[in-house]
Amino acid sequence: MKLSLNQPVMSSFSVLVHALGIDENDLLDYLNWCMLEHLVATFSSNKDWVARLRVASDGMAQFKNEVERRTRLKWDVENVGRLYQRVLQANEKHYRQPITYEELLRLLINSPLKCANPECGKTPPEVKLHIDHIFAASRGGSSKFENLRFLCEKCNLSKSAKLVRSNIWLSLESLRPF
Repeated sequence: MKLSLNQPVMSSFSVLVHALGIDENDLLDYLNWCMLEHLVATFSSNKDWVARLRVASDGMAQFKNEVERRTRLKWDVENVGRLYQRVLQANEKHYRQPITYEELLRLLINSPLKCANPECGKTPPEVKLHIDHIFAASRGGSSKFENLRFLCEKCNLSKSAKLVRSNIWLSLESLRPF
């Protein structure tokens, strides 16, 4: 699917992001991430419908039909499955799992002892480090090494349970218009 933007709009966009010191590709990547999270929020907002899908034997098929109807795109099984799992996860009550000794060791061995926030990067003893769940435990994030990092106390407490931008988790290039 090709996005068709007129040249004056693209030129104005380029000038503005350059003037603000923003990388165009980073901004577009961030916008993609925001729209994916909005897609999750949109489909998870009807909690009764999601609860019915969860117990239906054909819940995934019903979900796929509704996603295709609302987006007017043909979705492959892998992508609709990922979106379905994220929608189900968004509607669950979550409990923090303890960080196992093995996962703590993996974090200590593989991560530098500094705040992972690129705007901070402070190290002890200047700051106290917390173990942060990248995808918040209160939203269903795991206590596995892949979801853990060090943040200083200030960065961690200001983050709270907010979503933090992550990699694009759908293969958007495989979605096709009807």
